[in-house]
Amino acid sequence: MAVVVGSVVASTPAGAVVDTATVVPSPNPGVISNVLNSVSCVSASWCAAVGEADGGLALAWNGTSWAEFAEADLVGSLMMVSCATTSSCFAFGYGGTGLAWDGVSWTQEPSPTTQSGVSGEVLRLKCFTASRCIAVGGYLTVVNAQIYWKPLVLVWDGTTWTQQETPSPGGPGTPDAAGLSANNLAYVSCVAENSCTAVGTYDDGTGGKALILAWDGNSWTQVTAPNLGTSESGLISVSCVSASWCSAVGQYNDVVGSQPLVLVWDGVSWTQVASPNLNAPYGRLVEVSCVSTSSCVAVGNYGDNADSKPLVLVWDGLSWTQLSSPNLSSGRNYLSAVSCVSASLCTAVGLSLDDGFGHAKTLVVSLTTAPPVPTPDPVAPAFTG
Repeated sequence: MAVVVGSVVASTPAGAVVDTATVVPSPNPGVISNVLNSVSCVSASWCAAVGEADGGLALAWNGTSWAEFAEADLVGSLMMVSCATTSSCFAFGYGGTGLAWDGVSWTQEPSPTTQSGVSGEVLRLKCFTASRCIAVGGYLTVVNAQIYWKPLVLVWDGTTWTQQETPSPGGPGTPDAAGLSANNLAYVSCVAENSCTAVGTYDDGTGGKALILAWDGNSWTQVTAPNLGTSESGLISVSCVSASWCSAVGQYNDVVGSQPLVLVWDGVSWTQVASPNLNAPYGRLVEVSCVSTSSCVAVGNYGDNADSKPLVLVWDGLSWTQLSSPNLSSGRNYLSAVSCVSASLCTAVGLSLDDGFGHAKTLVVSLTTAPPVPTPDPVAPAFTG
């Protein structure tokens, strides 16, 4: 099997479900910075991606090409988008920026924290219908004159955002941009209204630990995560295909540095699953998208502080395989999000610094299954009499 990235061709193990990575042209309207932070696909012919381009950026995929939403009047960087259908999306950014898509235009809306009046930060959002979304992150509270961050869950009913009570196992702390910090939820995945899993990080006083919460339709409860025996670890994304199977990804620290972390839920317990050795001092997975128990794609970046490469891992039901991914320059390059619509089609987005001036450009990678190579019909031997 082969991976095509621009003009690069590399071999990939035969067990991979997705085996071909192709860079897709994408708009770069910003003069200084063009970054894609999130993508949500509802079919092979429709996706929305958001980020920043010297301001807010929203792109649409029509099955053939990426283009800016003509109707978008954007203010501020957008961090997350989630679409239930081609006519129902919600996007938000820092500082209260919110947008709703109705299939015709984007309209300004308050972000979940602004509308709910919660002092905190939403990191990720999942929408299932126009009247059902769940946002997760962290919020601030003061106990005995100390500021604490606590896990935040907000639910959208089509009219308002309502905060749900959650366990808070950690102590005081300050979150970082990736959510790897005390008492924050970084991602949520639901298979039904009464079956959701949220992941993040909490600090028990000895360093960051993986935080996993489960929703049963009535309350959120903490689920035991594996003890990795490291001072720092955390989860950044989770994708569930049923109540008895999920995959969660993030990072942990070892003697070498930060390494990708992958956990799997089998309906009874969470276990750590081995991931490929990246042979790099740094590696992190920031989003995973699964369509079945034997088909997942996780993305992030690896390398070092000066030279980071896009990271793509593929799950085939037995093991994770590193897919050859774009190494577009000697600067910072990474994938920040991925959305799969089938076992053979995923879209990943991020950024690439492809010049010497630090000008970021949007990066879109189509992850597909290469068509099988036709086998020639056998040639019948000539009759010689």
